[in-house]
Amino acid sequence: MTEEVIFLGTGVSTGLPRLSCILQKEKAQCKVCQQAWRDPFDKNYRCNVSVLVRCRRPGTEERVTVMIDAGKTMRDAALRWFPRHGVTGIDAVLLTHGHADACGGMDDLRDFTSFVKGPRGAQDKDRKSGAAGIKSGYFGLQRELPVFLNQETFDVCRGAYPYLVPALRQDSCPRRVASLRWEVIDNNSDFEILGVKIVPLPVLHGGSYVCLGFSFDGGKFVYLSDVSEVQPPIMAQLESYSIETLILDCLDRGTSPSHFCLPDTLALVRKLRPQKTLLVGMSCELGLHDEVNEELRELLSTEGLDVQLAHDGLSIKIKP
Repeated sequence: MTEEVIFLGTGVSTGLPRLSCILQKEKAQCKVCQQAWRDPFDKNYRCNVSVLVRCRRPGTEERVTVMIDAGKTMRDAALRWFPRHGVTGIDAVLLTHGHADACGGMDDLRDFTSFVKGPRGAQDKDRKSGAAGIKSGYFGLQRELPVFLNQETFDVCRGAYPYLVPALRQDSCPRRVASLRWEVIDNNSDFEILGVKIVPLPVLHGGSYVCLGFSFDGGKFVYLSDVSEVQPPIMAQLESYSIETLILDCLDRGTSPSHFCLPDTLALVRKLRPQKTLLVGMSCELGLHDEVNEELRELLSTEGLDVQLAHDGLSIKIKP
């Protein structure tokens, strides 16, 4: 059962403020990036899209924390928001696709596989359940972190980070690198993380490129971070859900070959009519956070649609 979602990042792949908006004189009037640059905790400061999903493990009081995506800005986001929300670690990583804004921070996962003192030879007792286990090594005991991803994303990670794939390591020197257990999932098959059932929702992210969305809690919570088109079978699946919370892609106000923009986003919201929609993946072209949210707030009175921009650091509680 999903209990809380914490937004680690809500911005376009470059992150905000954009370098060009700060460094190039002709773009110096970008109010969004200027405001983000002046105050790194401003709501217009946006890291790569990523969330923490905190769930209760079925049949227990144990809490499970899953991080969706670990992009280029993951370390920055974790330092900002983990301490503020009392997060000390994660139990698993779930990747949507193989672009840098989703998996460019995999190397920094080393600090989630903490090195601790202890006797060597400890066994991973929880491997079958998908838990982060403990294994011994040169530096003592090391926590093994499971990463769930499809084959296409694994191929990208294997090429970019061969030293994080045990089967590919050829260096005999022990090194302080992330200890990861790669769990390849099927695009069209349900899977579990520590007993939490998750349904993949393969959508298009430009051309024929597939990005995974996910549904939790039988479709009450749906996550679609990078989408340009929802194909008919997935649309039918979404329409069968009673969605309470929808997290949805929204790049800007125009059109894009690889992302939903505001017209596409609102069209899907009108079709699915979730109880609450929070938008992510915003560029500076969309506008200032508070001004856009004031504009979107009108939808609640005119159409009964609760749609708002999310912001980095936002925490929302999910109703049981």
